[in-house]
Amino acid sequence: MLLARLSSPLKLRTAESESCSPALDQLSSKAYQDLADRRGINSLVRLITQLWLYATIQMSDLFFDTIQQLVPPLRSGELDTCEKTVVEKIRQLPRSPFDISVEVSISNDSADAAKSFDRFFEIEAQHMKIAAAYTEMNGFYINPSLWYCDFFAYTSYGRHHDYDWLAHWQSGDFPRYVIRGMEPLQGIYASPAVRERSFHDAKDLSSLLVVITDSRII
Repeated sequence: MLLARLSSPLKLRTAESESCSPALDQLSSKAYQDLADRRGINSLVRLITQLWLYATIQMSDLFFDTIQQLVPPLRSGELDTCEKTVVEKIRQLPRSPFDISVEVSISNDSADAAKSFDRFFEIEAQHMKIAAAYTEMNGFYINPSLWYCDFFAYTSYGRHHDYDWLAHWQSGDFPRYVIRGMEPLQGIYASPAVRERSFHDAKDLSSLLVVITDSRII
């Protein structure tokens, strides 16, 4: 669930074709640049807002320290650095079933993801001027049977001071974008390992890695 995530597919479509979807013209150049320039911090929003649902579980210092460590590279859009940091921390932990998170990868084609965004923008641009967009991955740690993203669009950009505006989107329903290739890890989240206290750090870091990996595609 990433604030203004349209920056990534916009760039992808621009690179792959001579012209982007006409719906993207609904974005002013200033709004687009504002979104694109904030790709890193937007990734941080995605990480934090997805994982806040862990509220019923006591987070370890390792988890919060890792989030803090990821802020600088996220602000710079350096997802490779973020991924490397989390993978190294996972490997430093005692072995656990969640170690598989460093081996699996999302198999969705990025071009396919871009097409889904284009279609979303085309539909929504028919009844609104899009100023910001946001994707949210479902609560994958409590819904292991199916991992997917939902798309949302807004008529104004609420910036980073208060994220309550993300809950008030103006777009309509749109088919969920199903995440493929992570099924082995989904099986671990569906197993008793997810409730094993000794695996909590591994589970939390694995969840961070999932969101970082997803941000490469969405």
